[in-house]
Amino acid sequence: MKSMKKLDIFDYERPVGIQIFGGDEEAMEMSARIVDTVQPDLVDINFGCPVKKVVCKGAGAGVLKDVDLMIRLTKAVIKGTSLPVTVKTRLGWDDASINIDEVAERLQDIGVQALSIHARTRAQMYKGHSDWTHIARVKNNPRITMPIFGNGDIDSAEKALEYKNKYGIDGI
Repeated sequence: MKSMKKLDIFDYERPVGIQIFGGDEEAMEMSARIVDTVQPDLVDINFGCPVKKVVCKGAGAGVLKDVDLMIRLTKAVIKGTSLPVTVKTRLGWDDASINIDEVAERLQDIGVQALSIHARTRAQMYKGHSDWTHIARVKNNPRITMPIFGNGDIDSAEKALEYKNKYGIDGI
C-alpha cells in the first residue's frame, strides 16, 4: 500500500517521471505496466544505483556487468508501457570496463528516449572525480540523436551551466 501511495500524481507536479529498477525481465515488465496505469510523463530505469543491497540483487549498477541483460530488461519495460522510457546509468562497472558508448547506442537502437549518465563507474561509488569527457563523447557520437543528460559533481547552478556548455549536453 505504501508503494502504491507513491504512485499518486497530481497535475501541479507535472512533468513527472517514475523511476524503477530491477534485474528480472518479467518483474520489470510488470512494474512498467503498473506505472503505466497512473500515467506519469515517462518511465525511467535506474541502471546506475551503486548501493550494495541493490547491486547484489543484479539490479541498478549491477547490470553494468551484463549489457545484454540491460538491453533485455529495457526491452521488457518498453513492452510494458506506452510511455516514453528513459535510462540513468554510469560509465561502466570499473575503469577497465567503461562501456557507455556501446550502452548508449544499443539503448537508443531499442527505443530509449533519453539517457542520463553519471560520470563515474560503479567502483567509484560517489568518490573521486567524475569524468565528463565520456559523456561529451557519447553526445558527440553522430549516431546518437536522443537527449543526453550529465550527472556527477554538480554542486551549484553556475557549475551546472558551465558543464552544460562545456560538454554540449542537453541537460544536467
